[in-house]
Amino acid sequence: IRFQHHMSVVPESTWLWDTLFFDQIELTTLDHPVVASERFADLQLGPEWVTYISDPDQAQIWLDDKGMVDGSSALKMGGRFAEPLTQAEAIWSVNLSGVPTAMLNFELGSSGRGTAFDGDFVGHFDGDGIAISTDGEHWRPVFNTPKHGQQLSPYSVSLDDLPHGSEFYVKFQRCGTSYTAQTLTWDDLSITRPSEDWYAFSADAGTWVSILLAADQVASLDLRLYDDANGLLAKTTLDSDGSAAIDQVFLPTEGTYYIRVASHDSGDYALSVATGAAFEPHAGGAPRELAVVDDALGHADAEPDDYRVDVITGDDLIATATMPFAGGYTQGGLQLEIIDPDGIQV
Repeated sequence: IRFQHHMSVVPESTWLWDTLFFDQIELTTLDHPVVASERFADLQLGPEWVTYISDPDQAQIWLDDKGMVDGSSALKMGGRFAEPLTQAEAIWSVNLSGVPTAMLNFELGSSGRGTAFDGDFVGHFDGDGIAISTDGEHWRPVFNTPKHGQQLSPYSVSLDDLPHGSEFYVKFQRCGTSYTAQTLTWDDLSITRPSEDWYAFSADAGTWVSILLAADQVASLDLRLYDDANGLLAKTTLDSDGSAAIDQVFLPTEGTYYIRVASHDSGDYALSVATGAAFEPHAGGAPRELAVVDDALGHADAEPDDYRVDVITGDDLIATATMPFAGGYTQGGLQLEIIDPDGIQV
């Protein structure tokens, strides 16, 4: 993890900073902890499982270790092809309290063609794949089984921003089609939470805070701001190389606030925090006013960016500008000028 005052060339944007700070930094790293898992080792389903078959004469659910490379057992669903379609369901109940983001991981092998889900449903639906629920009655599909692929293959499904709680249900189901039989094999189930870093800072009542997150070679980063009562104040997601910002959040009370950076992937990122700042493209025109000691993060686009600083006669004024590598290269250079109130370059 890099923690730094991050300066980068961001297309079409100029980032202006007032007071850059980080007080009482607290860092906690979690290495994809497992919230729940199931490998069907005992060749029987535990009390957290419930099964349903619409017609036991046409479909079945069973556990066995036949064809498993590592000798473990797996959950299997199979049946005849018939009209109407026969539903076979295995519902897994897990506790996701205090888990705002999670990933469902599993291995799946399928034979034959399946039927895709068609939106949210209540109760039962003719579909092959996975649906999730918080009450065991209203379901949201999150995965359709592939058409072919009899060998077990690993899959992961994001459960981010889906409702979580002490009652969370994952339904694995099979119905096949009216013209082909299908067998589904499920194994090595787990729900993991992402690696996450926590930062804490103190703020006075009435403070405005803005947060910039920048990264490269990271598939996805989740950035969230919380108050001291674990209330979510703002969030954003960085889905590719570049940057994402939580802009201008008002902090009404004095206290400690928390920033959470989480990812299911691995990589470096830079986190910057500012008070009294807004992330806005530089519109040109009148110079932006800076404090005597300040930083500005800008975009070089062949047009000048003007800044004004008020100083006292006899003061030493030092100004620096740097253009770091962005995307592996930079083009051209930077020209830095100091101009007096009469418009004369000094």
